Amino acid sequence: MKTLLYAICLSVLFVQCKKEELSTTQLIKAIKTDGKTSEIFLYNTDKQLIEHQILFNDGINIMDSWRYDWQNEVVIKMEYWSSHPLYLSSSPVAGKPMTLQNIEKYTYDKNKKLIKSEYFRDEKSALITYGTYQYDNNGRRLAKSIFLPNGQQNIIDNYVLSSDGNIIKSGSSNWTYDNSKNPFAGLNIPEPANTSWRSLNNPLSNYGIDAQGRKYNMIKYSYTYDAVSGLPIKAKLNSESRAEQIIEFTYQ
Repeated sequence: MKTLLYAICLSVLFVQCKKEELSTTQLIKAIKTDGKTSEIFLYNTDKQLIEHQILFNDGINIMDSWRYDWQNEVVIKMEYWSSHPLYLSSSPVAGKPMTLQNIEKYTYDKNKKLIKSEYFRDEKSALITYGTYQYDNNGRRLAKSIFLPNGQQNIIDNYVLSSDGNIIKSGSSNWTYDNSKNPFAGLNIPEPANTSWRSLNNPLSNYGIDAQGRKYNMIKYSYTYDAVSGLPIKAKLNSESRAEQIIEFTYQ
């Protein structure tokens, strides 16, 4: 199970660069962790991501699934499905049926910039929370504010950006990056599983910083890149708490 959790960490820490930087023939198709398929990416005929699956260690059964509905070249709804609701089980077991956990719906301005997200338990439930977004003069997202249905602000998440647009800090998480394309470029997902997906390059490290300024929970990445596309085809993942993992990427 720890192997699977680290695979998920790698996935969500990979980052999203500008759509035009990645050829549509080089969409991420699957990820293997230590030789077993751990993630699968499915697309519609317009080459838009419609499902991202996280698999159990058997490389067959689906553990988690994010499903996307598109309209006018943007995602208007995300459904999160899981075989292990946290309120029912903290020890996921392969083979259980997938059930809907939550829905997010998205609103954009005339320039297709995300301006609001709404969070529901399912299609019949009342609104649980909603989010609004703040941008700089270059259209880069700087913050997300989350509100209760009555308008009371609940959470604000601020992002610190590098000069080239990579998110180097969000909450307690900090990142450093390489200068190469990442395998999630151009997916155009408004609310990816981790905010660092919106950065331009691949993470080289992810860590926290304690009150004394010391780094902790350090995760480091090193890559082998395709000579033509510049995309990663293999990565080594090292952390303070476990042995090295080998991650492999395939594209379509």
